[in-house]
Amino acid sequence: RTARRLYPGDARSGKRPSPAVRDTAAMLGKAPGAVPCAHCATALARADCPVCRRAVCDRCAHDWATCSLPHGVELRLGLGRRLRAIDASGTFGVVTRWTRTYAWLDLRAARWLRGATGVQRPFAPVGACYPALLSDGRIVYPSFIAYGDSYRYDGLRVSALAGGPPQPLPSHAPPRWLEIDWTERFVWGPCEDETIDLVDLERGDGWTLRPVDRTVVQAAAVDGVRRVLATGVYGAVHLHRLGSDGDLERIDRLALPDSDVAWLGLSPRRLAVVAIRGSRSRLVVHALGDEGIRGPVYEDPPARRPGTSPIVRAYGGRQSIVAAMDPTGRFVAVVDRKRRDVHVHGVDTGTVQRLGEHTDRIHFVRFAAGGRQLVSADTDNRVLIRPLAGDAFVDATRRLPIAD
Repeated sequence: RTARRLYPGDARSGKRPSPAVRDTAAMLGKAPGAVPCAHCATALARADCPVCRRAVCDRCAHDWATCSLPHGVELRLGLGRRLRAIDASGTFGVVTRWTRTYAWLDLRAARWLRGATGVQRPFAPVGACYPALLSDGRIVYPSFIAYGDSYRYDGLRVSALAGGPPQPLPSHAPPRWLEIDWTERFVWGPCEDETIDLVDLERGDGWTLRPVDRTVVQAAAVDGVRRVLATGVYGAVHLHRLGSDGDLERIDRLALPDSDVAWLGLSPRRLAVVAIRGSRSRLVVHALGDEGIRGPVYEDPPARRPGTSPIVRAYGGRQSIVAAMDPTGRFVAVVDRKRRDVHVHGVDTGTVQRLGEHTDRIHFVRFAAGGRQLVSADTDNRVLIRPLAGDAFVDATRRLPIAD
């Protein structure tokens, strides 16, 4: 009776109070069942925080992001598993397995979503793009119909992780990749016929856009706040404003002589470009205004005296560039040539932070939670989540097991 009165929740289940709960109760002179949570202070403490080891409630114990202590988290996915995409809030992730099926991961709770059905990868041909995730638990993925050994594209679909009937989205051709802007309103992807399929998730409308005629689309980015589309082609980057009916209005053109556009990042006030010319690659961030592109505000490598070549420091050469830009335009993360380190460029401060800790080639990097977290993954089944503390990102010093 005394145990049930002091700790009613765990007395019925037979679970004893955690060490942090007992120590905090002894220090405050309270019963173990009357200790408030050290994180939210709205519920009673039942467990230990996996980061700071303080007494917290069950909800905060299963969400490491609630801890105010600056810390990075390392997750090991398991043999043959790779992180392919996350949502804008950094809550859900898409993981591919060696059996060519998908697994769904809750990054904040560090557990697998066993009840999620979603979409299965075997019903898509080899080379199909990966799904895109929304913060509300929905998936956007290309759908295919199998006819023996061949496949027919059946458009885009959106469905919930918990299952349910999928809803069709307008699309005319299979995209090479899928992306969702930070407002989670627009989803787009370049197609093989050098067009861009763009879908408005709020209205359910879709358009097939051709920003530039008779050229190859090398990169694309969308800013959902200002409804701006950036398209990278050989030798230039084109900016267009998207109308309500899907018509494009030209804003400006950025000339890149004899250069390929390897990657584009777009925010409401900045445009980031990684251009490759010969064997050299270069990152340039331009300021954006109402009239178009104003001028470069950050360059790496920095330009030397006029008439001389820039410092030789390539990121990836002719290989694919792995990079990301936060929604505010403050930081640009680019993976180096050896694919072992992430270089975070502070556009406002002009500094470069080198983040290591990866043991194999990095194939994924993205900002989450409004730019307050940096998520990167390598081919060694390792996922590192680094929070922002001031003007720098904290190293991943805490390894958390992934619960089933």
